[in-house]
Amino acid sequence: MSGLKINKEGEVRGADGNLVGTLTSLATLVGKTIDDNGYVVDNDGNKIGECTSLENIPESEPESEEQEQKAAAKAESDCQLAEKMISILSQTLDRVKRVCRQSEEACEKAGHTHKEELDEEKLVQASGRSSKKAGRILQECNGATRALDPDGRIAATA
Repeated sequence: MSGLKINKEGEVRGADGNLVGTLTSLATLVGKTIDDNGYVVDNDGNKIGECTSLENIPESEPESEEQEQKAAAKAESDCQLAEKMISILSQTLDRVKRVCRQSEEACEKAGHTHKEELDEEKLVQASGRSSKKAGRILQECNGATRALDPDGRIAATA
């Protein structure tokens, strides 16, 4: 690479135009010359940077088709599981909304009832039952989603 120059993209190209190296610190070293050891030197011969020959850069191993197919199949499987989980969560939300709506209606009805006619104990019991019912629905949802995603991997990426 001795005597070659660094272009604006941080590449060192040979006389034939082929890429022979890359630069680590692009901004300050563009246009500088490279010595026999791969060092970028200024006009006085002082070392101001370093350039790595492509021969010394390890190539990343390309993924085999089999690995790509496995990854695609895993992604598809994860997508299907996520869709099932979404369906469960949506159904749970609808069920909990109904229970909450019933509890809200009971409270509104109690708000419009005269104090003498209001059975507070009955209202408290109804609210407690609604709360417990909603809790059971949520527990069922938790169990169903845990069964589909026991390690929580899919939920973590959602």
